[in-house]
Amino acid sequence: MDNLKNLFACLVMYKHNLQILHWNSTGIDFSSAHEETDEYIDKFEKMIDEVGEIIKSLGGNPIGLKDCIEILEKDTTEIYFGADASHDYNYEEVLESIDKMFEDLIKLYTKCHEDSSIDIFNKSKLHKHGYYCMVEGSYKTKAKRK
Repeated sequence: MDNLKNLFACLVMYKHNLQILHWNSTGIDFSSAHEETDEYIDKFEKMIDEVGEIIKSLGGNPIGLKDCIEILEKDTTEIYFGADASHDYNYEEVLESIDKMFEDLIKLYTKCHEDSSIDIFNKSKLHKHGYYCMVEGSYKTKAKRK
């Protein structure tokens, strides 16, 4: 359950980070960054919902924002990207930030996938579609920077 809660907390935080990137994107590629972050915000919302439902089906409760922050502060094995709300981001910075978030999420997703105590995770829509979304997103952002 800890792995799921870590994933949930990270998804919540990264959805918020995406919103900051969305609001603070600037430059000639503003509209591309704006559209791309919108797309990922929607995908993250669906993944948050799916992970919350899995946690609930396993007898736990989805966690609130305060708990998400506490979980992320305790987890010293991962470095979580935090968007700076006072910073304007050009398109390249938006893509780099998205890549960092996907790299962290893929690590957390893999931990959940390997955790046999949460078998329902491996049968969920998140397993079928979530990982693909993260890999596809990471691939897309890297390809655009080349």
